[in-house]
Amino acid sequence: MAQNIKGITEDGIKYNLKRLQESGLLCHVVSAKGGHWEVNDE
Repeated sequence: MAQNIKGITEDGIKYNLKRLQESGLLCHVVSAKGGHWEVNDE
């Protein structure tokens, strides 16, 4: 992500993902082959 978005570092991506997850807008779904992020639309 950080390579594709100008002006943000990898740490910036991690910080923003954490804030979105804490606010309940984003959740990380873990599976046997990895995982993905889902937007909570409630």
